[in-house]
Amino acid sequence: MRLLLVVLFGLLASSFAVAHDHWISGNRMTDPLSGEWCCNHIDCTAVPTGGVNEVTGGYSVAETGEMIPYQRVIWRSQDGAWWRCRNLRTNATRCLIGPPQGS
Repeated sequence: MRLLLVVLFGLLASSFAVAHDHWISGNRMTDPLSGEWCCNHIDCTAVPTGGVNEVTGGYSVAETGEMIPYQRVIWRSQDGAWWRCRNLRTNATRCLIGPPQGS
């Protein structure tokens, strides 16, 4: 029983470490205009295919209908996908992270 508790505690502790070291927070990403922190695995998720579309002046986020100006896009997605970090209270986009331009 004691071994089971030690293993469970170890798994729980390692999941917190992985969450804390999420690549977005690990790279200390901030919105280019507001300077607001993008945050972590709770605030940030990959956007489904087709969830971000280029429109005049920026990008439209299908989930919220928001238009994010070009100047606010962070072109540093590590996996080539679009990522959206949101304000957990309002669901507004805090950061929009896109694949590196030209990739």
